[in-house]
Amino acid sequence: MTDKTIDYPFGSQRRHVRLVVMSALAMAALLIVGCKQSPTAEQVRLELEHQLPGAKFERESHIHLGRVSMSAVKQVLRFTSPKGSTERKLIASLKRVDVATYRVVSPPEDPVPSGVAVLERRLEHAGWTVAVKERDFDERTWVLYREDDKGSIRSLCVVSLDAYELEVVSVDGRIDELLAEAIADDPGGFVQSLGS
Repeated sequence: MTDKTIDYPFGSQRRHVRLVVMSALAMAALLIVGCKQSPTAEQVRLELEHQLPGAKFERESHIHLGRVSMSAVKQVLRFTSPKGSTERKLIASLKRVDVATYRVVSPPEDPVPSGVAVLERRLEHAGWTVAVKERDFDERTWVLYREDDKGSIRSLCVVSLDAYELEVVSVDGRIDELLAEAIADDPGGFVQSLGS
């Protein structure tokens, strides 16, 4: 029998294992907390798969508009929409938009998964507030938001899961201004949409 020596890049085996575990925990924390922005749709999908044993989702569509894309959209609107138009006001409030639809490949093993409660607690601990939590017979929907230190809503995340699809909408910007503009533009329509 030969004696094999392993050279660990960070010193001892114990230190190496500790650094690997700490790195994994830090990456997991970044998935939820993010850098003062809402999680991406992909981060939400990964976290749901992690928290809901047996769940597997496959991306069907995805639209991501980051700071550069949003800046390009704003420039296009400068030339195509009149100053002060609703479109320009709404888009001016946004910094990042991430929308995705995933097909449910396999549903969670547990019909009332406890992992959802764990996920909600982690989000609340990271500064998110659950504004709406709706559970119908075959669908769950969460609307979460995060405020800045002045109390303005800066991030919004909507997650909807049914037997066939997972839909995630994640938005960063001046969300309170966006909502105010949407209400001012069509108060009756906005109120009706809340009731449907």
